Amino acid sequence: MIAGCGGNPPSNQTPISKLKERVFLSNSQANIVQIVDAQTDTLSTFTVPVTNPGKLLESADKSTTMSYSSLAHQVTAITNSTESGVGSGVSLPDSADALAISPNGQTAYAALPAFTCSGAAVVGAIQVVDLVNSALKTCLSIAGARNISLSHNGNTLLVFSDNSNTVNVINTGSLSTGPVAINSASFDHPVSAVFSADDATAFVLSCGLECGGTAAAVTAVTSVGSSSRAPGNSVALVAARVGLLNNSTLFIAGTDPVSGNGVLQTVDSSVTSAQPPITIGDGVHDTIALQGSSVFIGGRACTNRAHGCVSIYDTGSKQVFFNAASPTSQGPTSDDVTGMEAIPGRSVVYVCEGGELRIYDAGTHALQPNQIDIVGDAFDVREVF
Repeated sequence: MIAGCGGNPPSNQTPISKLKERVFLSNSQANIVQIVDAQTDTLSTFTVPVTNPGKLLESADKSTTMSYSSLAHQVTAITNSTESGVGSGVSLPDSADALAISPNGQTAYAALPAFTCSGAAVVGAIQVVDLVNSALKTCLSIAGARNISLSHNGNTLLVFSDNSNTVNVINTGSLSTGPVAINSASFDHPVSAVFSADDATAFVLSCGLECGGTAAAVTAVTSVGSSSRAPGNSVALVAARVGLLNNSTLFIAGTDPVSGNGVLQTVDSSVTSAQPPITIGDGVHDTIALQGSSVFIGGRACTNRAHGCVSIYDTGSKQVFFNAASPTSQGPTSDDVTGMEAIPGRSVVYVCEGGELRIYDAGTHALQPNQIDIVGDAFDVREVF
């Protein structure tokens, strides 16, 4: 027998891509997370086996990417440095409509609108998951818990429920205290929130008429992470379902049920006035990204086939650019946007649209010439530089 020379990795060590700038892309049909070279927009041969990966979330410290399978109701943590899954994943007790991951990648939160915690009478829960040990932890009862928003520091979790004008606050460092309700006359079917950079203020988006209420609005909740939290200024909007904060400007998008048009409005972070609505594509808007001077807004179930499900608003020229639906697409939902990520240091945005990965140039507001053909179903995308 001849002893092997040094320098080769152990046979049981999984090779990694060693790409300097990586993007993880969930391919739900192929049961893998694929790794893309974000410098050259090319698909590598490296993959991470994951059961039916769908929604991807990345921890703020870039250590962990979490995948959620809507079919298996399973959460799987991926260690970014080793490009490998942690255990075999964690099965949630029911279907999750929204998830969040802690800044250190150790904890996940899932909103389960139809699940009842053990011993509780309320239908609706927040399930806390230990991603390090692949185990379920605390279950908190909140009726109809549908959407969640987590602060940048991970200390404050806001919970939004079906047909409710109440926002519940959970202190993630003291789960035993349970949720604390925030009520305000300005809340009308609140669905999400955008946190300020210092996490002191949460800009709560009320969906209003689009979600069965009366009037959309954005409301600033100050000192949101402390016991002195209180609703502050509020501004009426045409529609509000998803938002993004850039410096002191809020970009808020939704669909106006009266006109049937998608709308984008800008609001100063002082929340004293809103600019007139700008027409964008219709549908259910739940993805938004900023690249340079361009705000990308994605929709699902869009019906305007001439515009498609991607709208791009240029903050400089004040123009809106659309991506027409693929000529081969069939039906009103075939170009649903399920994932979106602006690539740092470049002028491109990766968009998972209709099961395909489409790469947009934020400068030209159009698809770039170099595209990647994904065999399977591209669902979500996250940069993991």
